[in-house]
Amino acid sequence: FKASIEEDALNKSASKSSKIKYSVMIGSYAVDIDKDYKVLGFSNKNIPAVVSENAPRITSEEAVSLAKSYLSKLTKDEYLFKEIKIDEDLQSPIYNINFYKLKDGHPYYKQDINIIINNNTGKLEGYINYPIADIKYINDINIDKKEARSILDSNYKTLGLDYKVQNDPMLFYISVSDNEMVLAYQFK
Repeated sequence: FKASIEEDALNKSASKSSKIKYSVMIGSYAVDIDKDYKVLGFSNKNIPAVVSENAPRITSEEAVSLAKSYLSKLTKDEYLFKEIKIDEDLQSPIYNINFYKLKDGHPYYKQDINIIINNNTGKLEGYINYPIADIKYINDINIDKKEARSILDSNYKTLGLDYKVQNDPMLFYISVSDNEMVLAYQFK
């Protein structure tokens, strides 16, 4: 887990469109700050790696509830619960909870808000919410779900691939250039 936060921060810092101006260590916390000194994200770098077997644990439902509570105090961005990641094989001390970041009720593709909750104490151990650069949004939808599904079916058939769509498609904002996003259907 720690490696993924460091790698993500490194990738954001290396990006030309990154809003990170400073990355600093404060005690055991790494903090990313923008040019206006607003916190974009932070993470505790000293979370104990091993959890004792008898330690009290909060449930995943409690963790999601706590994450929503923390998030409502940390950002004014629109968001929607996406998933909770639990690595049970490693007896991880944290819950990694992801939320879609929304614009006009539609999620951004690959632009999540991440909350890390200590699964023993319920303490907020990390937060990642990098802003999106100045972008032009194209809200025109020139295709309906049925036509999008037909195109998907045709492409998979042409490629000779077998697939099964499990959910209704969702409209996402996706990047088509460095400064432009459009609405597109995502099938799962």
